[in-house]
Amino acid sequence: MAVAVRPDQKTAAALVTGGGYPLPTLPIVIVDLTTGTVKQQFNRGKTNGAYDGVLYSKDGTQLYSSQDNGRVVVANVAPDGTLSVNTTILLPTTSGAVNNGSLALAADGKTLYVVLNMRNSVGVRA
Repeated sequence: MAVAVRPDQKTAAALVTGGGYPLPTLPIVIVDLTTGTVKQQFNRGKTNGAYDGVLYSKDGTQLYSSQDNGRVVVANVAPDGTLSVNTTILLPTTSGAVNNGSLALAADGKTLYVVLNMRNSVGVRA
């Protein structure tokens, strides 16, 4: 559904839809752009990714991805482009379901903006 290219342009992260994967949830697939091969199928936990929302930090050391359950997973990116979970950001759900999607980082890299589809608003995490 969505693809982000790491700033060094050596790898890309793709949100996967559809079945056929052995993991409990659909993974983010990390592709080596120099060889065209899959480097990793990264499982973010027990919830599938949202329809949109995958973003590398400006320096390429973190990957942000939206999940269908009002969360954004932050992964550490190794020098070879593979991922490991860093933390999960919980989005507010006080006014009902949150179906978060697209992500953007401020120019300083410290503020994350998250589209909150079912709330018709934007979440801000500093």
